[in-house]
Amino acid sequence: MGEPAPGSYHDQGRYAPQFEEVGSDVDHEEYEASNLNVEAVSDPPGSEEEGQRQATLEELLIVDEEEYEITGDEEEEEEEEEEEEEEEEEDSEGETGPPAASTGRPGLPPGSEGINIYIPGIGNVPLSSLGQLTQQFGGGGGPPRQAPQPEVGERAWAGFRQLPEPTQSAILGLTVDAHARGDEEFTLLLLGKGGVGKSATVNSLLGERAAIVSGFQATTNRPAAYTRTLPDGFRFTVIDTPSLLEQDAVSTMRLEGVAEAIRDTPIDAVLYLDRLDVYATDGTDEQLVDAITAHFGADIWDQAVLGFTRATPEAPPLGTDFAAWVEQRPAQLAALVRKAQARYGGGRQGGKAAPAPALPVALLENHSACPQNGEGERLVPGGVAWVSALVRALRELRHARGGAWRHDAVAAARAANPDRRRKWLIPLVLAAQVALKLLLDRVLEWDQVAGDEDGPFDPQTVRERARELQARKALLRKQALAQKRRLARGKAEMAKLARGEVDNDDE
Repeated sequence: MGEPAPGSYHDQGRYAPQFEEVGSDVDHEEYEASNLNVEAVSDPPGSEEEGQRQATLEELLIVDEEEYEITGDEEEEEEEEEEEEEEEEEDSEGETGPPAASTGRPGLPPGSEGINIYIPGIGNVPLSSLGQLTQQFGGGGGPPRQAPQPEVGERAWAGFRQLPEPTQSAILGLTVDAHARGDEEFTLLLLGKGGVGKSATVNSLLGERAAIVSGFQATTNRPAAYTRTLPDGFRFTVIDTPSLLEQDAVSTMRLEGVAEAIRDTPIDAVLYLDRLDVYATDGTDEQLVDAITAHFGADIWDQAVLGFTRATPEAPPLGTDFAAWVEQRPAQLAALVRKAQARYGGGRQGGKAAPAPALPVALLENHSACPQNGEGERLVPGGVAWVSALVRALRELRHARGGAWRHDAVAAARAANPDRRRKWLIPLVLAAQVALKLLLDRVLEWDQVAGDEDGPFDPQTVRERARELQARKALLRKQALAQKRRLARGKAEMAKLARGEVDNDDE
């Protein structure tokens, strides 16, 4: 065969990275080979069809024997493996008959052992391992792989001892406060858009792979409560929720699902998550914050911490200082929260506006490559161990608020009803209307007395017209009084006739 053309598929294979030795192991779990298909060859060795097929196979596969130098130790190991395979074949032949004329891997052509195949995006993979690939990814007639399931529900906190000691101490602080107020549980509710790292935060807080995390698609379709218990009976619950957006619109169904999941459940703290590497809030953020406030009530934000994931030095916009960005980005979201609280009457006590408490802010980074300190705690810029810092912020928030938050669906619906907002203004508006009418009547009357379209009257005419106006108003009052008396007499006569009819009926 001639030299492959530069840039062709075969030419790419020649310059692709090669494995160090033929038949080296490949971490197949990190790659997918669903599009790879190698058909079985059943022609007997030595036939013309077999020779043509072998020549075609050599053209398609990338083999460079000079790159794979086998040392003496490796040769001895290969010879021992071949002897063991021959002994196994002899034993199997004695029991089940002679083996079929094929390679040791079912579905592969003869002579393909020790040959690599180039897979774009992966590199060179031993052809002998393709059977394992097809079985692993659901091919080859093997049993399908079971999808991992989240470890929801209540169970012993197995991952607590895996957490760094400072994180354990911070969590034990929650237990001390809970026991002091006669409680044995701390419940944290996570809210936010999709892809902000809610499920990954669950795993970081629990020290376990409890929630399923994927970087390519949403893995949480409904609210899930992860409850972990310590030996002293303390229960730490994290409620993970799905994205409250469906495409670019707020999902009322998902909001109702979250409301149903937390019904009659005291929430000690709410962690609203967003990403630090998003450079501005938009209409979607405002709609989401507004919907949460309308659905759950404005007081939900009094129990909230604003958390920002992907807190890395690369998160701020180009040319922006990290410390300045950490102040600017939370301020954007906090402004939306305050606007929604004002719209839905948040923080009102006795009809007077109460000052809204400050919203705590926490920085998070769930990536496995996040730097760590000597005790194994993950650090965000500034050297802050974020898991311990978040737990302490939750503890301080719970202590400052003095009580847990409960979702009151009736009160939230009443506050969200626009017809019930600012009802205290109604009497003031009515009084203002009456006063304005009286003032306009006086102005119009004086305008009739003082002049007409031709100009003002002289003083004598003004006095005469004023007396006429007073006489006319007195006459109107007398007529109105007479009309009122006639109506009263009519009502009395009707009542008398009604009593007379009743008396006749009794007789």
